[in-house]
Amino acid sequence: MNGRSLNRVAAFFVDLMQRFMPDPFLFAAVLTFLTFAVAIGVAQDGAAAVLSAWADGVFRLLPFAMQMVLILVTGHALANAPSVKRVLGWIGSRPRTPGQAVVTVFAAAAAGSLLNWGFGLVVGAILARQVGARVRRADFGFLVAAAYAGFIVWESGLSSSIALISATPGSPMNFAERIGGEVLPLHATLLSPLNLIPVALTLLLMPLAFLFMQPSEEAVVPAPVEPDAARSAEPDESWTPARRLEEATSVSAGLAALVLAGLTARVAGGGPVDINAVILLMLGLGLLAHRTPMRYVHAVNEAARTVGPLLIQYPLYGGIQGMLEQSGAAALLSGFFVDLSNRESLPFWSYVASCLLNFFVPSGGGHWVVQGPIVAEAARALHASQAATAMGVAFGDQVANMVQPFWALPLLAVAGIPVRRIMGYCVIAFAVGFVVFGAALWVFPGGA
Repeated sequence: MNGRSLNRVAAFFVDLMQRFMPDPFLFAAVLTFLTFAVAIGVAQDGAAAVLSAWADGVFRLLPFAMQMVLILVTGHALANAPSVKRVLGWIGSRPRTPGQAVVTVFAAAAAGSLLNWGFGLVVGAILARQVGARVRRADFGFLVAAAYAGFIVWESGLSSSIALISATPGSPMNFAERIGGEVLPLHATLLSPLNLIPVALTLLLMPLAFLFMQPSEEAVVPAPVEPDAARSAEPDESWTPARRLEEATSVSAGLAALVLAGLTARVAGGGPVDINAVILLMLGLGLLAHRTPMRYVHAVNEAARTVGPLLIQYPLYGGIQGMLEQSGAAALLSGFFVDLSNRESLPFWSYVASCLLNFFVPSGGGHWVVQGPIVAEAARALHASQAATAMGVAFGDQVANMVQPFWALPLLAVAGIPVRRIMGYCVIAFAVGFVVFGAALWVFPGGA
């Protein structure tokens, strides 16, 4: 397929999604109804048990939803600090053409996602705004789609929930150890050719795909020109003691020192570099970058306006996961593909099942809880590679995110555009990722 053909295919999906892709809340609602119907059809305990599982599941993701709110608010506030805006502005000023713009945004988002998935989402969205404000010939939805496409490598990076769990002895979710008797070191998963080669190919091929499917000049909708989101407190002629405290740099510096020292002690003591660590890091840096308490408060207030879409949709996905687990529907789906498998093909079919399951359980950890025990038992029975099978599930989770708007919510909230503006391009990103990571599982079925 040449560049012109890919551009036409992308234009078709963009038009299709613009016409038929609903708001992510409605997408989650439709999935809820569909899951309920499927669960009722396969459940052994009847509708009452399914409804109870849904109600319990709604509250399962509340801690995660709060984490996402905090990662979005602290990241947004940090990015709007004057010093950080200058750095991002410098990066955003490098691209001169729409092609350079999309490559820059994708590369930054992918690099951030390999370090930490939350960091990658925030950096990608903010940089898309910075670049879009300068390169007016670049379509803003196209840039935001490139930022989200960078997220396709997150389960191949340092915050991969499945790889990290599988490398942790004694973890209740380490099914490779509990069922297969193996603890999977990172050199067998993240640092293996099975992972490194498709990641390298994705970092090369995805920007090329975006370059080939750039929208035509007449279809370009540039980024909106908006006033700065973060504002300093208005001057106050009455310099009261309370006012002095609100503008005291020592308060922000002291609190930032406490936050960053606590983070350092946590990591030095063996604590994980997880989403909580990223939140603490951005909180401490944000306090330092804004210098005074009230400047940081104003920045957080502005950022908080973007979190509304997250607050109700994540609980809906918790309910979906609860119904799938209680009814056994998820086990039936995964088991169907296991039945198709042999020793060499199990990692690939686990990958395909993971792509399908991701629509209903897009959270990486929750996804592994549902599918992990089934594929680990199959790997043990077929004498297949536990490492390759686990990475097959991880690959499916990250690739299918391109057509599941769950993880796009914080990015869209920062960008301020609807999901239908990006999803057409993300379909192509999904196709590229599906081929690259799926081929790796065929070439390296043993994970070596």
